[in-house]
Amino acid sequence: MKKLCVFFHNTDSLGHAHIVYTLTKAVASLKKTDIIAIETGTKKTHLFPIRRFADHLFLPQQKSGIHWSRALFRALKHIRPDVFLTEHYPFFRHPEHQVLLPILKQLRSSKTTIISSTVHLDWTNSLNLFLPHHYDLVLYHWPQAQMNSYESYLPADERKLLKAVLRQCRHKLAATGFVHDDTDFKECRQGAGPGLRVVVSRGGLQDHPGLIRSCLRVALKRPDWHFAISAGTAAPQALKRKGDRQTALEYFSWKYPEFEQCLKGADVSVNLAGYNTMVRLLRYRIPSLILPAATAEQRWNARFLAQYATARILSAKDISPEKLERSIAGLADRRGHPKTRTVPENWFRGAARSAELILEHL
Repeated sequence: MKKLCVFFHNTDSLGHAHIVYTLTKAVASLKKTDIIAIETGTKKTHLFPIRRFADHLFLPQQKSGIHWSRALFRALKHIRPDVFLTEHYPFFRHPEHQVLLPILKQLRSSKTTIISSTVHLDWTNSLNLFLPHHYDLVLYHWPQAQMNSYESYLPADERKLLKAVLRQCRHKLAATGFVHDDTDFKECRQGAGPGLRVVVSRGGLQDHPGLIRSCLRVALKRPDWHFAISAGTAAPQALKRKGDRQTALEYFSWKYPEFEQCLKGADVSVNLAGYNTMVRLLRYRIPSLILPAATAEQRWNARFLAQYATARILSAKDISPEKLERSIAGLADRRGHPKTRTVPENWFRGAARSAELILEHL
């Protein structure tokens, strides 16, 4: 049986690690290939049971990326995979991610098919260098219908570069739809008490301590509302300890599955428009307040979410505790919500579509 090697970098956001886990699960369900999952990071994740579907190898990350890249190089020489699936390294500008380039060249020389999984295309000169020469396929986890909209959102210089890249390698780019799998989270977790359930989350690696701080103050002021906050490392410890003593407040730091269950049962979401949160808000039709404060990806996600769901995009001036409390109360009153556009069911079949494309390249 042919071999698929899945490589992912485990960060404290766990966002793309969850996507890789979902893709691995979808490929394993077809039972047509052996799967080896290679993970690198500061510590091994125990949140996603990837060992159910694949042999698992963990490469601990040092301060320099050289250590794990050499270990990965040796592991791949031993495994000799037919297909190598990696996450969005070629689209990141961080110097650490450049250490993957020699590995891609080695895989190319051994005629291994190289596939990338990404949720955001950073159309820069680095992409123009990486995509045509080293990748056989890029799985872009958005619906095909949104590609033209994405082009119109870019600045003129990046739009010009995007069109040049697409002319050269449109056949290598596959829009799969959103990667989503709620089979592990069938039961939504209800908040404590009968009050309004508000779930607050960060946006991938991008924190916004001001938003978390304001939500904590609203939670302390409104004990009749139940807040569940996934803050990562963003919240000040003093406020965190103060909030923990309130019965109407829960904290989630590394408990991703528990947070997902809470989100599924929310009345209102307050978030920074990370990819996984955006997909779930679309899927579960949850009204949301969005602060796309850090990245172009967040701004694009927020703009898209506002088109297809009940959502209000906030600015930094809108997140004082008083304004935020009014916004949450207004969004919770569903009588004033405009009718939203229907989201096609096939938009959420990105995992199955990605698995089919991966197996086609074996």
